[in-house]
Amino acid sequence: MDKNLSNEKVVLKNYDYILLAQKYGFFQDGYIKDEIATCSDWVIVWWIDELGKKKEDKDIFVSEILPTFKRWFSNGLRSTGVGTYYDILKLAEIKGIKVDNNSFQCLNCLFLPNNYSLDENFDNYSSISNYFYVISIINNLKEFYNKGLPINYNLGDSYDLLIKLNDLGENINFDTLTFFSTCGMISDADKMELFNRKKFIEREYHYSSSNADEVKKLYNWVGHYGGYNKLYVEELENNIKDYQKNIDKYCIEKVSSNQLSRRLNEVITIYYYDYNNGEKNKRSVTGRLLSFHDNKIVIDQSSDNGEANIFEINDKYPIVIQKIVCDKTTSLYKSKTIYEREKIVILQDEISRVKSDNIGKKYVAKFNTLAGLAYLKKYASLFIENVDPLKYPIDNLFAYCFENIAWLLASGYSIDDILKKCLLIHNGIISGEYKVYHNNNGYPLDMFLSFDNLDSIRNTCYVIASLDFNKSYDKIFTK
Repeated sequence: MDKNLSNEKVVLKNYDYILLAQKYGFFQDGYIKDEIATCSDWVIVWWIDELGKKKEDKDIFVSEILPTFKRWFSNGLRSTGVGTYYDILKLAEIKGIKVDNNSFQCLNCLFLPNNYSLDENFDNYSSISNYFYVISIINNLKEFYNKGLPINYNLGDSYDLLIKLNDLGENINFDTLTFFSTCGMISDADKMELFNRKKFIEREYHYSSSNADEVKKLYNWVGHYGGYNKLYVEELENNIKDYQKNIDKYCIEKVSSNQLSRRLNEVITIYYYDYNNGEKNKRSVTGRLLSFHDNKIVIDQSSDNGEANIFEINDKYPIVIQKIVCDKTTSLYKSKTIYEREKIVILQDEISRVKSDNIGKKYVAKFNTLAGLAYLKKYASLFIENVDPLKYPIDNLFAYCFENIAWLLASGYSIDDILKKCLLIHNGIISGEYKVYHNNNGYPLDMFLSFDNLDSIRNTCYVIASLDFNKSYDKIFTK
């Protein structure tokens, strides 16, 4: 015998069977002499060990099991656990399912974690029940396969949902499986909620997507009254909350209470900004400090002739107190949050604009489709206003490119320049000239953008956006 066997326990335990496997043609290579664990088919040692009592009939072991192992290994199967569930895998093969790594992952998802086993003696109710349960699932897998669904991990993971929809009369196809496969790590109940949103979009807008990520994004636009991007509004609102935390931290009441309390009845000067229709006017007021509470300051500006004049000022937009001084030089307070206050107003205006603009309705009215809308957010209105569907593709990829480079407007580019760049990137990606990550579930990139592809496409957009039109774009991403 050309190769000796190592002293590992799993080898010694199955020594006689491994010798038979060697005679059959296993364990012939290896990069370390006399070390079976370095053979390319080492995993079959574990398959043999996992067989347990099934290997005791050596005639069956040589005539049936070893040829089966050879066939499955040739099909690319490399996982452990194969011997333990040999009977289930063999039954699947008999019923017409090719046993390879993909189908093993599917069956592993459905049976193996629950320790299902088959006992062909049928000597109790449990063994009979298990047998027909396994047969039922295998037949369902074959039915799904005949409908174009690959037998792989995704099918096993989504099996219960697919069966449920199938029982409800839903047309189950590859798109259905892809949809559930792109839902991510969420519960089956949440996956069904997403599927119901998908059906809502199909029913109301006659647009179908097999990408759960796209459905989530679309539902942010059209899943509620108003037709604005709910997720975008939530992001703006969260930004406001962050700015407000800073304002609360550095407000007059917290920062200057000690200084102000010691200056009661003294003359102070308050410098402040008064905002009016977006204009910022710098003003000041002087008087004797009477009180301060909850960011409101009251001063007495009574004149020498006895005319009373009480002045109240709130440090609240459209008034923003810049600083407070005493004796013209002693600083009592200086604002650290004017920037935050101005940003909050800008964000509030943006929220009002977004909520008043029914983008979902406008998009469908102009383009007669929802394609592309999922990947627009900040620049959706700009897209609707400037994209001619007779000149530019209305699809997910083009819209996503637009969302990622429309900021160039602020750098002096014209909208036409931006659209031309988007088309350049779009066509370069479709043709393969610009390489992006392309695990796209078998769909074209202009129709379906897998979550894995988004960062890669965004980076491509940023690179092209940084180049001048008079420079060559050829083979930028083909290395």
